[in-house]
Amino acid sequence: MTTKKSTGNSPFKLVYGTEAVFPIQLTLLVAKFLQEEQNEENDMEKRINDLVEVHQIRDQLIEKSITHQKRIKEAFEKKENMDNF
Repeated sequence: MTTKKSTGNSPFKLVYGTEAVFPIQLTLLVAKFLQEEQNEENDMEKRINDLVEVHQIRDQLIEKSITHQKRIKEAFEKKENMDNF
């Protein structure tokens, strides 16, 4: 999965809130999952924490997208000004 420069994330992560997992990577993820499950008190708490994390990622991406759009606009305006001379 290719990470896009404008967002800093892959399209898969933007849609599903997590990186794509290939079978070879599952062993590490299963160990991490089991460790997280032991730290969480219940399913509802885990779900709330996951939703908060997804919202934080989306907020960061919105800010990053706005910054990227400003840079693109500035570059376009600079080129436009140079073409007018």
